Amino acid sequence: MKKNNENSISLINIIKNYKAYSKLFTANLISRFGDSLDAIAYSYMVYALTGSKALLALVFLFNVLPSLLISSFAGAAVDFFSKKKIVVLGDILRGSVVTITAILFMRNSLEVWQILMFTFINSVIESFVSPCKFSTIPRLIDEKYYLMVNSSLQSIVKFIELIGMGIAGVLIGTLGIPFVMGVDAITFFISALIILTVKFPVEEKKSFTFKNYFKSYGEGFKYIFNKKIILTLVLSLALFNFLLTPVSIFMPAYVDELLKMGPEGLSYLGLSLTLGNILGGILAGTFGKKIGYTKMMFIGLFFTGAFYTIFALPGFTTIISPKLSAFSSIALIGLAIPFANAALSTISMTIIPKEMLARIGSFLGMFTQSALPLGSLVFGALILTTSLQTLILVTGICLVLFSFVPTMVYSKFVKSEAKQSEVSVNEVPAS
Repeated sequence: MKKNNENSISLINIIKNYKAYSKLFTANLISRFGDSLDAIAYSYMVYALTGSKALLALVFLFNVLPSLLISSFAGAAVDFFSKKKIVVLGDILRGSVVTITAILFMRNSLEVWQILMFTFINSVIESFVSPCKFSTIPRLIDEKYYLMVNSSLQSIVKFIELIGMGIAGVLIGTLGIPFVMGVDAITFFISALIILTVKFPVEEKKSFTFKNYFKSYGEGFKYIFNKKIILTLVLSLALFNFLLTPVSIFMPAYVDELLKMGPEGLSYLGLSLTLGNILGGILAGTFGKKIGYTKMMFIGLFFTGAFYTIFALPGFTTIISPKLSAFSSIALIGLAIPFANAALSTISMTIIPKEMLARIGSFLGMFTQSALPLGSLVFGALILTTSLQTLILVTGICLVLFSFVPTMVYSKFVKSEAKQSEVSVNEVPAS
C-alpha cells in the first residue's frame, strides 16, 4: 500500500511540480490523440485507394526513410538552434501537410505519388522534432522520475490514443476520412500554441558553421562506436524492428483477409493494443525498479515475440475464434512492449550525457529505423509469394530467439560497471 502511495505521489509531483514538462506532456498528449485518429484514417485511405498490400509496404518505406537518411544529421543540427522554435514550427508544418492531404482527398484528386510525398515530408519534420523533445525531457525533471515518465505517464498517452482509436472507425464511417484528418491537423496547431508557453532549459549558444557542425556530428558517432553497450543494443534492436515490420505494414490487409472486417477492425485492434499498452505501462512503472532494467528488457522483448506468433493463428485455424485470438494476442503484445520501451528509454537517458542526448538520440533512431526500409522491401516482396500468416509466424519465432541477445549484453555491461566501481572504491586511500 505504501509503494502504491509513493507511485501516486510521484505522478502528482511530476504533473504539479514540473510545470514546463507538464505543458510539453500536455501538448504531446493532444497531438497524439489526433495521430490516433489519423493512424486509422490514413492506413485505411491508402488501402481503399489502391487495394494493394505491396503499396502499403511502399508507403511504410517512405514513412521511415527520413529516419535512415537524415535523422542523424538533423539531431546534430538541432543543437545549434532553439529547440522550442523547432518543435513549434514542426507542429505547424505537420498540421499544414495533413490539412492539404485532407483537402485533396475530399476533392477526389489525391494520388499515390502525393501520398508518398506527404508521408515523406511529415517524417522529415519529425526527424528534427523528436531529438528536440528527447533531449529536453531529462532536463525538465529529476533522474529519479525517468522510469515513471517512460512507463506510467506513457499509459496516460495510451489512454488518450485509446479514445481516439475507439471513435476513429465510427467517425470515418459517419463523417469521412477528411474530417478525421482535419481533427488531426487541428491538434498539431493546438500543440504548437501550448509549446509556445513552455520555458525550455537554457542551453549554451553555439555558432553554426560547417566546421562546428561536422565536429559535433563526428563526436556523436565516436561516442556510439566507443560505447559498446550502446552500439550492441542498437544493432540488436534494429533486428527486432526488422522482424516487426509485417504487422506494421500489413495491418489493413490482415483485417481484411484474416478477420474479414472493414475499418472498424483496425479500430478494434488498435483498442486492444492500446489497452495492453496502458496496463503494461502502469505495471512497468509500479514494479520496474524492483524488477530491474535487465529483467524488464527481457520480459518485454521475449513476450512480444511469443504473443506475436499467436497473432498469426487466425490464418491457420478457426477452432479458436479468429477475432478472439487476434484481439487478445495484440493486447498481450501491447502489455509486453512498455516493459522493453521503459527499460531501454531509461537506460539511454541514464547512460548518455545530457548535452549529447539530441545527437545520440537521433543516431539511435537512425540505426534502429534503418531496419524498417529493409523490412518493407523484403516483406513487401515476400508477401507476393508467401501468406501473411506465415510471415507473422516465422518473424514471431525469430523475435523470441533473438530476445536473449540485448538482455545478455546489458547484463554483462552492468556487471562490468559494478566491478569498475568496486575497484575505484578499493583504490581510494584511507584517510
